[in-house]
Amino acid sequence: MGTGRLRKREIDLEDIGRNVIVQATWIASAEYYLNEGMVEICLAPALMPYLLDLKRNFTTVALKYAIGMKSAHAIRIYELLKQYQGIGHRLVTIADLR
Repeated sequence: MGTGRLRKREIDLEDIGRNVIVQATWIASAEYYLNEGMVEICLAPALMPYLLDLKRNFTTVALKYAIGMKSAHAIRIYELLKQYQGIGHRLVTIADLR
């Protein structure tokens, strides 16, 4: 089904406050509603503490542009640039990108 790649993709989160690295997948489960064109996903419980704080610390990206990007690096660079869209410029060193 359509969420297979996302279910297999892993994410590493560094939790500085707890001095740990959390390794998780994005989706715990997915339910497909046949003939309705709808899918309901359940996010991994390990990610919830990080996702619940997104309202204060987030960058909005246009899904129609990000979804066409094949590289995780391209998406990350797009996110970094969107953070400073209102300012109009941003200087990023190669070391910062790594």
